[in-house]
Amino acid sequence: MVGEAQQDDRHFIVRLLIWLANRLRPELGWIAFLLGLSLAILPGVAIHQARWVNLSRMGITLVWIGPVAVATTWLLVHWTRPLARRAIWARMAGAVIRGVGVVVAGLMAVSQALIHWFPGFMRLWQAAVERTWPQLARETADMFLGLGQRLVWWWQGVEAGGAAQDNLVFVLLAAVVLWTVGVLTAWLVLRYRSGLLMGLPTLFLLSLILYYSSQERLLLVLAVGLTVFLHMWLDENSLFVRWQANGVDFSPLLLYDRLFASIGVSLAILVLATVTPTLSIRTLSWRAYQALTPIYDRTEAFGKRLFPDLERSFAGRRGTVVGGLPNDFLLGSGPELGEVEVMRVRTNVGGDEPQGYYMRGATLTVYNGRGWSNPAGSIRRKVRANQDWGLRTRANRSLLLQSVRLTFRSDILYGAGEPLEPGIEYVAELRGEDDLVALWAPGQSYSLVSAIPAVDEETLSTLPGWDGERALPSEMAVHLALPDTITQRTRDLAEEITAGLDSPYAKAHAIETFLRGYEYDLDVPAPPSGVDVVDFFLFDLKRGYCDYYSTAFIVLARLNGLPARFATGYAVGNWDMDTREWIITEAEAHSWPEVYFPDVGWVPFEPTAGRPALVRRAAPKLPQDLAAVDQSATDVQEPRLGIPWNWQMLFWLAPLAAILWLVVIVVNDWLSRREDPWLAMLRWGRRLGRPAHPDETELEYGEQLGRHLAQASFAQTERVRYVSRLISALSQDVSRARYGPQGVRAEAVLQARQHWRTVRGHLWRLWARRVGRPRSER
Repeated sequence: MVGEAQQDDRHFIVRLLIWLANRLRPELGWIAFLLGLSLAILPGVAIHQARWVNLSRMGITLVWIGPVAVATTWLLVHWTRPLARRAIWARMAGAVIRGVGVVVAGLMAVSQALIHWFPGFMRLWQAAVERTWPQLARETADMFLGLGQRLVWWWQGVEAGGAAQDNLVFVLLAAVVLWTVGVLTAWLVLRYRSGLLMGLPTLFLLSLILYYSSQERLLLVLAVGLTVFLHMWLDENSLFVRWQANGVDFSPLLLYDRLFASIGVSLAILVLATVTPTLSIRTLSWRAYQALTPIYDRTEAFGKRLFPDLERSFAGRRGTVVGGLPNDFLLGSGPELGEVEVMRVRTNVGGDEPQGYYMRGATLTVYNGRGWSNPAGSIRRKVRANQDWGLRTRANRSLLLQSVRLTFRSDILYGAGEPLEPGIEYVAELRGEDDLVALWAPGQSYSLVSAIPAVDEETLSTLPGWDGERALPSEMAVHLALPDTITQRTRDLAEEITAGLDSPYAKAHAIETFLRGYEYDLDVPAPPSGVDVVDFFLFDLKRGYCDYYSTAFIVLARLNGLPARFATGYAVGNWDMDTREWIITEAEAHSWPEVYFPDVGWVPFEPTAGRPALVRRAAPKLPQDLAAVDQSATDVQEPRLGIPWNWQMLFWLAPLAAILWLVVIVVNDWLSRREDPWLAMLRWGRRLGRPAHPDETELEYGEQLGRHLAQASFAQTERVRYVSRLISALSQDVSRARYGPQGVRAEAVLQARQHWRTVRGHLWRLWARRVGRPRSER
């Protein structure tokens, strides 16, 4: 009564928390569960710190993947545990439920981390109020289809030998690995009650991450400490259960002594691993690298083929929208600009030398007679990673996947054609819904999907102009505006160039052809004060560089009613056959005009002399059947090289031996759980030379078999005595299970199975030593 009164005096919140802790107590207890969650967090933290890709800029967090996998597996195993004690079909059903549950939960968790497909509360509320569930379902389906398309593009590049670095695919594979390690962590500890086995997947993954990155060893040391502490904690619990089951009298203080000793050992290991100067991870990594060079080279080549741009370089350059004449720094420059690398670009287009594309950084539209700028009032839209900024879809555009690695810090994202869908969070600056200024996201490395105009000259020639029947959208009127500085002779020249031409493309092509007749020269003066740039270039200078050509084209086009804008970025660059990427230097800094056509959108032109003319190709009439595409002309079939044996491969025997050891443990445990302990021991008794007599009881046979082992000249006397005690305990368990009171039989069966799993391995060793001796000594 006193205890009940004291319990009632507790605060309601305290009693509720105690009730919840006891009610929701996971298998093996809260300490083991929380330690498992803590251990599963570490690989995700290591991947974030490795910075192979910038996860924060992609809006992706992987730290929670491992703990969710541990919790999910823990719950599934606990819920299906009762099925393991029933018939064979129930055990099979439990295994299927666990397997399917882990896979389905993994797919949901990994995809949520990557594309955030699950809508938030406000989106669900909006769908419920407006009854737009079909639209919500289509949006979710589009996210998954987009992810699948990215995988297809990436794999096409891998097969073609020139994969574009797709950070989203890399993060997908990393998330799958983290989920798998979390599942293994929970399953091993629940199956074998061993902290060392539980920590093995995490320690192996952390070792790989540290090996291929420049991190310190703190996370690995912490993982080792958690593993050791968890192993000792579980060992204490197992010892406590065994003592209670066998009726051993012990003091509870002994367990606390062992627990404090375990904590001391764990702390000693942590301190020793932290302060040891001669075993740094970098030193070991370098020595291992030297020993494994033949294999490592092949592995690294394969890894670069899958994800070629995980390593990034940094420099201190600007990367912003520059007004005026953005590329005037080219004037008076020499060959030194060709030695300054600014970016490397890969695409999902295969081949020995695939088509290159201009990398556009920004567009400008307001011309004031001296240079370019953008009007005030542009729209800034924050967009999540791997989502497009809202470009109107068109049938005559093809999608291109690129991976871009900059060597300077840039505030804008460069991309071919119309940059559409970066792999990182970004801000889209727009003048209108179909008029992009730039994509903003500071950084050096990213993946990007672009919309490339896929239309030939014949199709462009048939397009109508912007007239009364097809009015130019009002937001595009800014691309026809001209300043008062435009001279009359410029207006007359614009009319003269396009005389007799009707179609918009014919006029634009005529202007392009005319300007390409001017001499390209970087050694030219700036326009005099008060003189229009276009007039100075066309009639006085008659030579110049890209900014002059592009500005003149846009002014002449607008005078002919063609909406045009100024694009600045970089030209194609040089194709590197060895690295299978486009290398772009500062010398490729470039500008070009873009003209807005009905039903097509923005189409680039190249009026600058000295630059190759643009090649225009139409999009395929029908979608490509990937299974039917003949890639014999583009794919490079590398010869299959055999891997000769050498002594350095002995290094791999250690992990292979560990895997084999784990397989043996799993198989042995599975067999021991399926065997009847008493029948199995009778079989082993016959193998060891002491079969059971028909008139012997279980207790008698256990005692006699133990004496036989002690008298049969088996080596390792201490082992034999230990095995004899185990056999005696097993025979007692079998006797209690058969003839004891009804209430203790179930517990006796479990104890018999536990003793048999322990003694089985020792009998294997004794039998092997007996078989290895001469027949006369057996």
